[in-house]
Amino acid sequence: LSLELGGSAPVLIFDDYDVEKAAEQAVAAKFRNAGQVCISPTRFYAQQSIFEEFVEATRAKIGQLVLGDGLQDGVTTGPLVTAAGRDRAVTFVDDARAKGAIAVTGGQRPTGLSRGFFYEPTLLTNVSPLMRISCDEVFGPVMALSPFEDLADGLRLANSTPYGLAGYALTNDLKTSIGVYEGLKFGIVGVNDLVPATAEGPFGGIRESGFGSEGSQEGLYEYMVRKFVSVGL
Repeated sequence: LSLELGGSAPVLIFDDYDVEKAAEQAVAAKFRNAGQVCISPTRFYAQQSIFEEFVEATRAKIGQLVLGDGLQDGVTTGPLVTAAGRDRAVTFVDDARAKGAIAVTGGQRPTGLSRGFFYEPTLLTNVSPLMRISCDEVFGPVMALSPFEDLADGLRLANSTPYGLAGYALTNDLKTSIGVYEGLKFGIVGVNDLVPATAEGPFGGIRESGFGSEGSQEGLYEYMVRKFVSVGL
């Protein structure tokens, strides 16, 4: 039996990484398929020294997204699959706002798009651990952004979820990279890669994100039963 049960993926952005590049990668990873990807990151943590700069860079990148029919030229972001999915995003944002979060951009259903279950790409700041967005899976176009101090603080925040599917970091420092992939409690870890899914790599989580793997040789083994054979001579 192999189970892949979703997650609440974090991204740690360290101050040695280019802020504009980090914002571009973050927005591309978060809002592809309107956030409806099981390894899509939701909880973003930028190191304190670059936090405000990263907020502004990310807000600007989100502002370049175009909602609409994916078959039309220029459209970058489509709708949620179902009304329930759209309503889930609404519920998460409403919960966060009620507990003090600030919607830097987005945070509502767009006007002028009557067909389809659209929700604006949303960036939340002033996020706390008490909010659903901090610990549960939104599976929609909502990203939560908070600051962190150092590697230890970042790992503490990133691991503060019952899920363990995917976790990420953006850094140019080798020592930090090693600390990240050793410290993140997730089945999939991407360092400077926010889309780490390949046919040859095992795909699966730990903790409440399931067990077992899909993909790679390990994925094939999940569908096999070992047989021990002993032949006397």
